[in-house]
Amino acid sequence: MAENDQNMPEPALKYMRTPEESRDVLLSWLREDMVFFAAGACHILAHMFLLHNPNEDFDLIYTKPVINNLATICT
Repeated sequence: MAENDQNMPEPALKYMRTPEESRDVLLSWLREDMVFFAAGACHILAHMFLLHNPNEDFDLIYTKPVINNLATICT
């Protein structure tokens, strides 16, 4: 491992919900905080921000990366 690698953030795609977690919301919510916020809570926070700032001119933009091979991202 290179010296700088230890400071590199882990890709959020590593924490994507499993098919079981996608089907069961409670199971998804029971994940560790880091995993929960890395892959699933951002949209909740964004919507809460908009709810509390109704008179501001903000828009939500959803971006989703194209994954050709998740195994290469998670290793």
